[in-house]
Amino acid sequence: MNKKVLLAIAAIIALVFSLCACSNEEPLTAEGEKIFISSDNRYQVTAPADWQRDRNAIMNGAIIAATKDGTGQSQSLIVLSQKKIEDATLDQFNIDIMASVQTASEDFAIVWQKEIELDGKRTIATKIRHVLDGKDTLSWIYAMDGGDLFLRINGFTYEPDAEENGLVIEKVIMSFEEIL
Repeated sequence: MNKKVLLAIAAIIALVFSLCACSNEEPLTAEGEKIFISSDNRYQVTAPADWQRDRNAIMNGAIIAATKDGTGQSQSLIVLSQKKIEDATLDQFNIDIMASVQTASEDFAIVWQKEIELDGKRTIATKIRHVLDGKDTLSWIYAMDGGDLFLRINGFTYEPDAEENGLVIEKVIMSFEEIL
């Protein structure tokens, strides 16, 4: 092969690699919101366009992790999954989550708790106020029965903008859906 052919092949390979690197962006909806797809390609949430994937939380076991500012300081959401063990119930899964959050928190208080249907699945939704790592925090924790596994959808924000940020977080949580 001559030099021109080798240079052309090298240029094509470089172009392919650069296009692959750019495809790491989340897809957008018609309204300009970002779609975050789980690492197992089974679930998704839709969030505002200024949110980005939280790669640290993904590396720590979350199947979806997104945040407004990339550091988790203003509006964040993580989704964790856990395989069901025999005789496990959603109620016990939720009790275990609340106990874990309470242990890791100070001034833990449940604002409300209700049973809802999210994406057609039984879900226990809980809003809590607590101090986490020294910061006043408002969290929404949704424990969902996903059939073969349990899902924990956790949104949180810090004071003083918790109520305003909470409206966005609740909308993102309510967008959760299975896509398989």
